[in-house]
Amino acid sequence: MNIFVIGLTFLSYYANDVSPQSFWPITLLGTAFPWLLFLNLVCIAFWIFLRKWHFLISAFTLILGWSHVSSFIGMHPFASAGEKTKSQLKVMSFNAGAFYFLYKQNPEKVARPFFEFLKKENPDIACFQEFTYRGTNFENRMDSLRAWAGFKYFKGSENKQILIASKYPFENSGYLKFERTHNGAVFADVKWAGKIFRIYNLHLESNQITPQAEKLAESGDLQERETWLEIGSILKKNKEASKKRATQAEEIRNHMEKSPYPILVCGDFNDTPSSYVYGILSEGLKDGFRESGFGIGTTYAGRIPALRIDYILSGLDMEFRKSRVHRMGFSDHYPVTATLETKKE
Repeated sequence: MNIFVIGLTFLSYYANDVSPQSFWPITLLGTAFPWLLFLNLVCIAFWIFLRKWHFLISAFTLILGWSHVSSFIGMHPFASAGEKTKSQLKVMSFNAGAFYFLYKQNPEKVARPFFEFLKKENPDIACFQEFTYRGTNFENRMDSLRAWAGFKYFKGSENKQILIASKYPFENSGYLKFERTHNGAVFADVKWAGKIFRIYNLHLESNQITPQAEKLAESGDLQERETWLEIGSILKKNKEASKKRATQAEEIRNHMEKSPYPILVCGDFNDTPSSYVYGILSEGLKDGFRESGFGIGTTYAGRIPALRIDYILSGLDMEFRKSRVHRMGFSDHYPVTATLETKKE
């Protein structure tokens, strides 16, 4: 059983390099990496308890895939941004779920905690995905961002679902629209501290399996034919969405390569660090959570566990000082923040 787990773990390490377009099943192993990590740790504990040297097999496997381990578990307990200075830039990425969780009841009563959180965190730039649904309450929410967080400059997608909000002016901006989907990406060239950098806000294709997955978790019975039909439907949706995300990631990467400025990437990738999408988009960039995060990196708050799918990546000549996943119940995603600081000469 231990050898079987190790075999699957090694295969999951290759998910970053294999496009779903050429071999889709390996993406499932990439998604399952947190569980394979857990099983390897169980095996290590089991063999140590029996005082057997076999624990070295799983230990060596995890050491070889340390970049995958550190992408899911933050190893920086003492990371701190300290008191904010002019040389620091704080960024937030948040899939707001169209603020459904805020506005499904009394808007004033429920929304206030989020905007108080935003005011307290005080990001210089905030990247929102699913900011609105079909443009509903767009202007009201923009006014709230101005009033509570002091944002002055905005760049949104045509459907108002993807938004960059900034306290610093834009030199240029644009929108990357994907075919046959409401997902996309926006970018803006931000002028900060006498320099210009380009920030991307991405929202890639969703698997759209949450309702089915939650239904299976609650009442699925493996002895029932309907359960297996449901599982088949989920796998089919995952396959189609994975291929779309791969194409979208490649399109964005091509656009990034042409940027005249250093880049910062935020967004909901709808894919884990052990995925082709993450491998394509993070190449040459630093991952804020890996560099300065601590603890389990789960950013999805729904019932599908152990998913880290929201990111802040940097190609700027700056260091990550502190990254954090805020486990607040504002959406089915958690807000992610990162503070970067200009390197000291």
